[in-house]
Amino acid sequence: MTEAAISTRGLRKTYRTRRGRKVVAVQGLDLDVPTGGVHGFLGPNGSGKTTSIRMLLGLVRADAGTMTVFGKPVPARLPEVVGRVGAIVESPKFFPAFTGRKNLQLLAEAIDVPRTKVDEVLEQTSLGDRGDDKFRAYSLGMKQRLAIAATLLKEPDLLIFDEPTNGLDPAGIREIRETMRGLGDQGRTVLVSSHILAEVEQVADTVSIIGHGRLLASGTVAEVIGTGTAATVRLPWTTTKQRPES
Repeated sequence: MTEAAISTRGLRKTYRTRRGRKVVAVQGLDLDVPTGGVHGFLGPNGSGKTTSIRMLLGLVRADAGTMTVFGKPVPARLPEVVGRVGAIVESPKFFPAFTGRKNLQLLAEAIDVPRTKVDEVLEQTSLGDRGDDKFRAYSLGMKQRLAIAATLLKEPDLLIFDEPTNGLDPAGIREIRETMRGLGDQGRTVLVSSHILAEVEQVADTVSIIGHGRLLASGTVAEVIGTGTAATVRLPWTTTKQRPES
């Protein structure tokens, strides 16, 4: 059996509001992300997706539970696998007055990657003919693709994208979907979080659906979304008031 790229068991995280009220962001999450292909991490806003991703990346400490990335327990052994992981969790920071190519060249130097890799990742993200345009002239979709290009510089085996199409126009959404699908087809593992059912249907091979920090369903897209299961897991979108994503 192929080792899962990501596995969590009993993952839990609580926060306290400014008024001292306890808020459970993730409660007992069991998540398995298979190696290779695109895995959709689907749930309404406030369901715990971002918090789960932050715990995996060592940005937030879990209260309880276990996590592994490529079989290594994290965050304890995160340094052993971090080189195999690329992630976009927040809006990436680039120099507006520099070209897309120059921004990537500076990053490549910082992480000791040959400059020749820059042209390669620009082509992979369909920015080859726009690499010499200034970053500030890029559309939102192009900025997001440049962020993906930056994650590809170190040739990661696992890419994690948190709501990568938020705020994009239809053309930008299509470009990001095609980029993610292409990465999955190359054999990389892509974990993409989204609150949009149709988006996951169009790009993912497998999917995990969560609500209120718990796993509701998991399996292939056909098994989970193409069956009656989907009717059940849609409920948090329509009948429950959600808190903001932690």
